[in-house]
Amino acid sequence: MSLKLTFRIKMKSDYHVGAGYGKGTEIDSALLRDAGTVLNGLLRDGLWRLLQQAPMRKWRGCQESGLDERETNERHCGQYTVGDVELCPICRVFGTPRVMKRWRIGSARPVDQKELVGTPYESGDMDSQRVMRVRVNPRTRRAAPHKLFAEEQGGQLTFTFTATCPAEDEAALDEAALLVAAARFVRQLGRSRRRGQGECLFWLR
Repeated sequence: MSLKLTFRIKMKSDYHVGAGYGKGTEIDSALLRDAGTVLNGLLRDGLWRLLQQAPMRKWRGCQESGLDERETNERHCGQYTVGDVELCPICRVFGTPRVMKRWRIGSARPVDQKELVGTPYESGDMDSQRVMRVRVNPRTRRAAPHKLFAEEQGGQLTFTFTATCPAEDEAALDEAALLVAAARFVRQLGRSRRRGQGECLFWLR
C-alpha cells in the first residue's frame, strides 16, 4: 500500500522559472518545462516558514529547521548522535544525509494536459509570452549597458502534481499533514517575486 496526495497550483500572476538555457536568438531564458526539483524546494521552504511561527518553536530541532548556531551545532537532526533520534519536521519529511526521505514529489504539469512519463511539454502546450528585460547594476541601481535580454513568462494557469509515499502507516499520515501545511505556506514561486510575479496558491485536491 502507498499514500498519494494530489495537489493543485493556481498561478495568480505571470511567473518565470528558468530552465537554464535559451531558445535560439529569440529567448535567452526559457521556462522550465521538464522534470526538476523546484517543487521540492518550495515545499521545504514552506515547511521552514511554518516552523518559524511561535507555536511551532518546540518542533525545531536543528539549524535546517530554524535554530541558530548558539542553540545547536547540528545542521541536520542526529548529525552527531549515535542511535535513534527524534527528527524535526523538515528532516523527517525531506530527509537528511543520514535518513533517506520517503516522499517522492512529482513534476507539475497543466491540469488539462495528459501526463507522458519522461516527455517534457513544449512551448505551444501552455500559455507563455516573451518579455524583454534588462539587468540592473546592483551597485548603481541603474540599467547595465548592453544587458538587454528576453525571458519567457508563463501565464495564469492551473497545474497539478503528486506526492507519493511507499507506506501508509501512521508516520506517513503525519508526514502527509506536514506536506499539506507546507504547501499552504507557499505564496510565490520563481524569480522576480519582489516585483509581484509568481503569486500562486497551493491546495490539496
